[in-house]
Amino acid sequence: HPRRGLHPHGPPRVTLSLRTRLAVGSTMVFGLLVGGVSVVTYRMLASQLDTDVSERILALAQGLHGYLRIEGEMAITEVATDDDEQAAFVREATEYFQVYDATSGRLLAESAGIAALGLQLTSAEVTTFIGRPLPFDVVTELGRFRIESSLGATPQGRTYLLQVGTSLAPLDATLARYRTLLWWRVPALLAAAGLVFWWFAGLALRPLSQVAAATDAVDIASLGARLPVRGSGDELDLVASAFNRTLARLEQSVGDMRQFSSALAHELRTPLAGLRGQSELALRTPGLAPAQRDLFAGQIDEVDRLTRLIGHILTLARAESGEIRLQRTRVDLGQLVAD
Repeated sequence: HPRRGLHPHGPPRVTLSLRTRLAVGSTMVFGLLVGGVSVVTYRMLASQLDTDVSERILALAQGLHGYLRIEGEMAITEVATDDDEQAAFVREATEYFQVYDATSGRLLAESAGIAALGLQLTSAEVTTFIGRPLPFDVVTELGRFRIESSLGATPQGRTYLLQVGTSLAPLDATLARYRTLLWWRVPALLAAAGLVFWWFAGLALRPLSQVAAATDAVDIASLGARLPVRGSGDELDLVASAFNRTLARLEQSVGDMRQFSSALAHELRTPLAGLRGQSELALRTPGLAPAQRDLFAGQIDEVDRLTRLIGHILTLARAESGEIRLQRTRVDLGQLVAD
């Protein structure tokens, strides 16, 4: 049993108009498309930026070997004083770098930038990186950094481990700005798309509204009318053509019914006339009892009533078929009421 005060069949459903459903559906599909494209482009951008950073730090590490010289327990860089391009390259490569002796694992040199990160390696860790000199990312208090490890050797055959790092802050900042751009622009884009789809839905449904207006103008007196067909061959033309075929079948059926009514009325007149004649002859028979006379008189009245009814049916059939034109004239209401 439903609770007191509640509708027994649940709350009424809200039915949206076709235009609204088209606009909302199109906006949802567009939103899914935009969301998918946003995710794909974000991942492509992140992958491309990551690749650029990896290629750049690898180029810095490989290039720095040419400017690095090991002297005893120290590693120093040599740059031509008159070459600004080399100086800029070495300055960028040595912003975050450290050099370890591959044999002893001792630290030979490090920059102030990497020293502030606290990434000094132990002898065991140096041995691990010598076995697998792979790049790695590290999170510090100063942000994320990527470290590239590579092995080098001096002309005397002394092996060392070089680690060159770079900050990933520009990469993270670029991705953060892109995410912010997506969060702010995508909703605005969806709102604008919703308005555009609403307008397009109205434009697309305008021919359907015209068909509906033309359909409302069709009634039983104008079954010969037909809906306009634009000739484009689209779905609306198919609907209009199907409705026109339905109107043609309905017009034929109504015509057949009118013809049947007229024929039936004509066929009924003859037997009714015969019944009335027989009743009149019987009424003139001499010596009838009053009850029999009343019976025959009542039969004549019923036959006359049926005759008038058939006459009305014939008149309506002729009027609906267009054989009788409507004539407007003044009527004496007093005489009409008296009749």
